Amino acid sequence: MKPERTEAAAIARLYGQDPHKVIGWIYHWNTGELTFLWNTGEREVHFIEPNIDRGRFCQSTPSNIKAFAKIEAAKERPILKL
Repeated sequence: MKPERTEAAAIARLYGQDPHKVIGWIYHWNTGELTFLWNTGEREVHFIEPNIDRGRFCQSTPSNIKAFAKIEAAKERPILKL
């Protein structure tokens, strides 16, 4: 029986073309799954902060395969001057 999702923590912020604007977050669930929470209509990820170490997460679940494919081309967010 598959474990139930009961608890999650945000592990990374996602940015679109504008590295000042968060477009979503990646959540890591107690089941080991990764999911997205979007706060805009934009879904193309250009930057991620912090970078995700793929070795830390189970890569065989369907949601994780989808998550890693979505962020494959994302670069670590540059240091920005305010």
